[in-house]
Amino acid sequence: PPDPFEFMLDHLGDLVAKHREEYKLEIGSGGRLNGKLEEGLSVDPSIPDLPPEERGRIVRCLATMLQSEETAKATAEKRLAQFGSDFEEGRRMTREGFAKLLDQMQEQLGLDKEDAKLMSAKLQHWRFRSNAVTGKRGLPLWPMAREDFISAWPSVLRAVRDRYVPIG
Repeated sequence: PPDPFEFMLDHLGDLVAKHREEYKLEIGSGGRLNGKLEEGLSVDPSIPDLPPEERGRIVRCLATMLQSEETAKATAEKRLAQFGSDFEEGRRMTREGFAKLLDQMQEQLGLDKEDAKLMSAKLQHWRFRSNAVTGKRGLPLWPMAREDFISAWPSVLRAVRDRYVPIG
């Protein structure tokens, strides 16, 4: 494979998903296992059935947010300021805040429920990869620290953009 590390992480993720499904495990609060698989995270990868103009508008909005590293960081900080919560360690994104953020993006951009599921799944995937890369064992997804949210946000947006404009 071109990138052995990427290959290993992808297959490790598949093995974990298979194990969770086999033993009916769920991801509880903080990303810890509690009993059965979290509902609603299987995502339909098909292109949304929208007119080309509407898809183009959504892609332009997402492309604007992803225009540069600074722009992506600014949009993440704005979303965190709007939907995050204050903790002793600083502003963090909570599960409830992220749900409100997804609702707002569905309303403003015209995204569908599959996009919201994709964004949630991508954020969980980002946390899994982040834990693997840094060698941390089970750092919880929620509440998500400011730096982590800012780092994850561009990949979440890219996943949605790629659903509307698939490569290839």
